[in-house]
Amino acid sequence: MGLEVKKIDKKYQISRYDSIRFQLLSELIFFRKLKLSLSDIDLLALLAIYNVIELNKFCTVATKFFYPEVKNEDFASKSQNIRNRLNKLQKQNYIYKDNQRINVAKDLNIIKENNILLTYNLLTIESSKA
Repeated sequence: MGLEVKKIDKKYQISRYDSIRFQLLSELIFFRKLKLSLSDIDLLALLAIYNVIELNKFCTVATKFFYPEVKNEDFASKSQNIRNRLNKLQKQNYIYKDNQRINVAKDLNIIKENNILLTYNLLTIESSKA
């Protein structure tokens, strides 16, 4: 008896940021079964785009990105929230820090180029029940 496989192709055009988010979600949550929040995935994706960046500068960039309508009096607390999340991710080894510069850990193998075709081939096999 042969193996019958139904092939499904889905094609989407997405932004660079969403491509990185998808890779992180797939790798960390789906394949590695790690417990990360979506806000942590979003933060890692933004950091991956900026590559190596000074910590204070990234906190400012991330605060403006995630809280575009933030009032000036609330900016410092939102930025501190970002810094706290980055420290947590660093302790979990998702972020590499060298002096005051940070980057996504190299073992995550995130492809960050602008134009990529990302292909996953997943095969689901149900075992036969006798």
